[in-house]
This record gives sequence, C-alpha cells and structure tokens, in this order.
Amino acid sequence: MSTALALAAVTAVLKDLLDNALIDQSVSAAVGGSVTVSALPPDRIETGENEKPRLNLFLYQVAPNAALRNLDLPSRDDRGGRRSNPPLALNLHYLLSAYSALDFEAEILLGYAMLMLHETPALSRGAIRRALAAPSPVGGGMLPPALGALVASDLAEQMELVKLAPHALNTEEISRLWAAFGAKYRPSAAYMATVVLIERDLPARSPLPVLSRGERDPVTKRDEGVRVQPTLLPPYPALESAAPPALQPAVRMGERLSLAGRNLEGDSVAARFTHLRSGRTLELEPEPGATATAFEVRMPPDPPAAPVPDESPLNPANWQAGVY
Repeated sequence: MSTALALAAVTAVLKDLLDNALIDQSVSAAVGGSVTVSALPPDRIETGENEKPRLNLFLYQVAPNAALRNLDLPSRDDRGGRRSNPPLALNLHYLLSAYSALDFEAEILLGYAMLMLHETPALSRGAIRRALAAPSPVGGGMLPPALGALVASDLAEQMELVKLAPHALNTEEISRLWAAFGAKYRPSAAYMATVVLIERDLPARSPLPVLSRGERDPVTKRDEGVRVQPTLLPPYPALESAAPPALQPAVRMGERLSLAGRNLEGDSVAARFTHLRSGRTLELEPEPGATATAFEVRMPPDPPAAPVPDESPLNPANWQAGVY
C-alpha cells in the first residue's frame, strides 16, 4: 500500500512523464521556445500578453473508489481493538490545460500531451521509481523538500497499478470548474487516475491460529480434518412427512405411524409427541427396520394393556385424550 504521500506522488509522476514526452518529441522547436510543465491551480498561472507556452496539470477532485472503499472492513473488533488496516481507496481527477499567447501553440501542446497519456494507460512501477528517485549525490543535484519526500510514498509497491483514463466533461461542468478557478478558460482535457490505495502501517491483532481442523484419531492422534457432506441440505435430522395408515387423517392408538425425512439414522433419533393443551411430552423409539430417510413407530394399544412402568410412553394411561 501507499502512504499519505501517494496523491502528490501521482501528480509528480504525471508531471515527469509530460515533461519527458515534450523533450522527446522536440515540442519546444514547434512552438519556438521552451515549454513549462506545472501542477498549479489555474488562478496562479500568469496569463495575458506575456503568457508563455505551458502545460498545467491540476488535481481538481479526489473521490472514493467505489470498488475498493470497503476492503477489509470492519477494521476493529467488539472491544475496539484494531483487527486490520483497511486502505483508503481514491480516484484522482485531473484537468490538463495548455497555455500560450500565440495562435495554435496551445493546441499543439495539448495534442502532444493527450497522445502521451493515451499511450500510457497505467503508471508502471519502473516509471514511478524513475520519476521519484532521489538524484545522485555525486552530481550535486538537490530536490525541493516536497519532491524529495515523495520517495517514501511507496506508490510503486501498492498492489494495484494506477490506471489513467480520459474523463468526459460536459459544457456545464467545464464552465463551473473555470468559474470556481477564477481564471479564463484554456484548451483542456480531463483525466481520472485510479486507484490510489493509502494505508497506515499500524500494529493489528492477528486472530488465533488454527490448531486442529476436527477430531483427532484416538489411535494415530492425527487430525482427521473437518467432516463435510456434498450437499446444500443441513446435516441435522429433519421430518418431512407423517403418514397415518390407510390414508387416515390421524393415527389411532395401537396403529403404526410412518415418518419420513432425512438424516434419521442413529440411536438418538425418536418420535416426540407433545399434547397441545397440557404440554406433556412422550417419546417412542423407532420400530426395527428404520433407515436414514424413514422409520415407523407403534402407538401403544388401547386399554387393557400389558403392565408397564407408570412413566413409560408405552403405558396407554400416560396418553391423554386430545391432539398431539
């Protein structure tokens, strides 16, 4: 991720690319003089009769990136401790303007600049490092303090490349921009640089490590891993239907009740009956021949019945009249 210097670093790299493109294309010969590349607000540029050939790159808007703005959120746990450092994802909107007091020179400058940006869809890591590299102390070169600080922006190391794309502005937007600048309109083109990821290097609490993925084998002591099933259905027992015999609307005492569902295997599966009024609950064990998808239970017979314990669900006396 980049540091808080990334905004200025992107502007500095673009300014350096424009400057190099004008030198490589010998644009100064086409306009009959030297050309200046700046990154100033338009109201601070000298205009009028002494207006010199100039390309100006102005960062007029900074907006959050919609795709990455919520990356790594939430960043804190329920106690307020920092879990992660979510980056600040930004899109940078630039206005590229050409200045000159003579005919056609502003259009020439703007054409060369737009062609360079068209052929540079993204800021490569090498271009960023070259533009922000500190000068060799052997040559005695000195950078301005602000530009020298951009070496620590880490823009070349962020995971996303900064991509450039033209941004169309309608007449109303252009008029509002130049009215806000308090300057006269010059030939201009708008561009968007995306995405700049800014992150602070702060300590975060890491989650506890995973020591075991499941139960260990009692003999080999190996981690058997997590038990999974290749289905979207939940792994718990579920009842899907209860069918009384002979298509009756209800089951009567002494009859068999057929239950169907899933995951019905196991010794702990039983049929539980709850009286709607009293809330009394009785459980019956499955009959022999039960499967994972169906089993049957036999209701206790009507009195007289064989003597059984008083609390047993097989005792007909324990079944109150009513609906279960």
